[in-house]
Amino acid sequence: LQNELLNLPEAWDVTTGNPFIRIAMVDVNFRRTHEELSGKVNLDYAPAYSFLANNEHGTMTAALAAGNANNGKGISSSGFNSRLDLYELHPDPNPDSNYSFNNMLDAAMNGARVINCSWHNGCYGFVQSQQQIIDMIHDVYNTIIVAAAGNSTCGSPTAYNYPSAYNHVIAVSGVGHRLDVTPANLACGWSYKDLHKAN
Repeated sequence: LQNELLNLPEAWDVTTGNPFIRIAMVDVNFRRTHEELSGKVNLDYAPAYSFLANNEHGTMTAALAAGNANNGKGISSSGFNSRLDLYELHPDPNPDSNYSFNNMLDAAMNGARVINCSWHNGCYGFVQSQQQIIDMIHDVYNTIIVAAAGNSTCGSPTAYNYPSAYNHVIAVSGVGHRLDVTPANLACGWSYKDLHKAN
């Protein structure tokens, strides 16, 4: 059902990605041996953390973007014929460092056509130096940036979330077909495929 909600069948009629198109994932905890990522990684600039079985965030986001298809594992990815570049998401979002944003710039300089950022900057709000890095990625390297809308992680459903609220960034949220994303619904055993972002 998620494929239909995202209109993926129609998108696949246009493109299923291209092995010459690289999608940079700025994230953590990639399980490189996962069937969805096997043979997909072009550049690997993320440290090989000990894989934590209860935290598959990097693996999940990479598989959604360009994971292997038709293998009976995981779910269908939007651009399954594309390749992946893996970059470290720094655990400290202190805006004075811009560590993760510099990794985004490195990804663009290394030829990534799309950069995925499924995170926020620690709710620090707008930081001019971060916007300048994103401007350079957009203006000089013509790279597309996609970032998580945040699902109200910064204290309010109307709070701006960065990097998704910066200029030249496409903000995306979760999508489902039944219920709001709330702790109560998750505690009742609903999975994220059953949920949609509360407005």
